[in-house]
Amino acid sequence: MSKLANLRRGIPEYEIAGFPGTDTKVAIVALNNKDIIGARENAMKYISEHPVDVDTGDLVLNMFILAKAMRNPDNLEEYFTDGFEDINENMDPKSVYELHNVFIEVQNGKTPELEDLTLEEFEEIKKKLGKMELKELDGELQTILKYFLLQMNLRALQTAN
Repeated sequence: MSKLANLRRGIPEYEIAGFPGTDTKVAIVALNNKDIIGARENAMKYISEHPVDVDTGDLVLNMFILAKAMRNPDNLEEYFTDGFEDINENMDPKSVYELHNVFIEVQNGKTPELEDLTLEEFEEIKKKLGKMELKELDGELQTILKYFLLQMNLRALQTAN
């Protein structure tokens, strides 16, 4: 086994979170590249077999990610779910987005909240995005924009209820 593989065998970064709407706790762990790529491949396969709109596609990807990232808080080696189908049948989109936001923070580090953004900064962002082509976005900026979209979707779900 390589030195890199031995380093990765340690305890991954994680956060213990409340499972939405319950008193149950769940651990959300950071994933390695292999798990993330696998989740994306599974999501793409699912979407190709079950065509959906972009927002639902994001939800599908989030569910595949959470199937790998949700763990038993008392034993991080033990998965919290039986996989994508378990999440698909037993979780609502709001809960998926809430726990996926925890995953994003564990995976990428804490990101600023929407409340931290001033109106002037928001207007400047809108101007710059309006001038950009999608191909200009690098991986980090895509991640930030994805997080922003998730936050907006979560807010929409929260205000709808």
